[in-house]
Amino acid sequence: MKKLLIIAFLFIGFAGALHSQQNCAVILKEAEKMFDNGVIENVPALLDECLKNGFSKDEKIRAYRLIIISYLFDDKKDKAEEYMLKMLKLEPEYEINQSVDPSEFISLLDKYRTLPVYSLGVFGGVNYSAIRVTQIYGVNNVSNTAYEYNSSGMGYQFGIRVNRYIYKGFEASAEFGLAQSNYEYIDSLYDYAVVSFDEKQTRIDIPISFTWQLELKKIKPFVRVGFNNSLMLNAFGTSVRRYTDNSHRDITGSDIGLDEFRSKYNASVIGAIGAKYKIKRGHLFLELRYMYGLMNQVNENNRYSSPELIYKYYYIDDDFTLNNYMLSFGYMYSFYKPKKKDI
Repeated sequence: MKKLLIIAFLFIGFAGALHSQQNCAVILKEAEKMFDNGVIENVPALLDECLKNGFSKDEKIRAYRLIIISYLFDDKKDKAEEYMLKMLKLEPEYEINQSVDPSEFISLLDKYRTLPVYSLGVFGGVNYSAIRVTQIYGVNNVSNTAYEYNSSGMGYQFGIRVNRYIYKGFEASAEFGLAQSNYEYIDSLYDYAVVSFDEKQTRIDIPISFTWQLELKKIKPFVRVGFNNSLMLNAFGTSVRRYTDNSHRDITGSDIGLDEFRSKYNASVIGAIGAKYKIKRGHLFLELRYMYGLMNQVNENNRYSSPELIYKYYYIDDDFTLNNYMLSFGYMYSFYKPKKKDI
């Protein structure tokens, strides 16, 4: 019995709300006809009750617009400003229609801040490592060494980003992300052996950057510059010594922890290009970034402290910086706080 009563009350409430919404839809059409006939002074009072409870979001926006224009044409600027703020709080991304919005309405809207205050989002992607050697070391005569560094497959990165809008077209960004980068070292030794060394590094990246974008309609190209702080979480390597003359079996082993041989902190400068695609209350973005490492990756105090690397694999770390090409895709949700611009 109780369940039946609850269902009955819910049905009655739903039916009442639906009836109220249908009545308000009729009232909105009636107000629009009154406006078209020039009876603008009665429009706000007619719509006021339905604005409190009865309109859908789209109907509310239509009603607010109608009230604002009515007050503007009735020379009640303060009331027009009051309802303009209400409309922008409901729909901060209101798009002007030049063919139907009167110039008075457009002029008033232009006096309000309609850009997002900040945005919050996520990103993820892949990266490609590029090593820059600053000093060569080795167990052989390094003046005759034939070494090379390559990327050993794609790394990855993902994280969160906060954008703070500074001015139209300009924003500041802070990120917190996790990244893994890979590279490979190959060197020929003594005309009979080839040493290969694969390293994977996992780090926390905390970039601070500034962006300038072209304020186009849907797709907004941008450029970014900034500075990145990196904290090493872990690093490990896998080494192999192969005999090209087949005189011995290849020398292999398990992964070698490299944490003590790497600098814990690294700094990089950032340059990036990309594009944003505007969607409702936010945007999608695609970004190609280059991070140029500024600091030596090697802990120089521990360069010679691994007998396994030196005597088993004939490997000694060069001084090098780690640079990365990073391709990321992400989504940002925008937060607004409409208000009248300071004059």
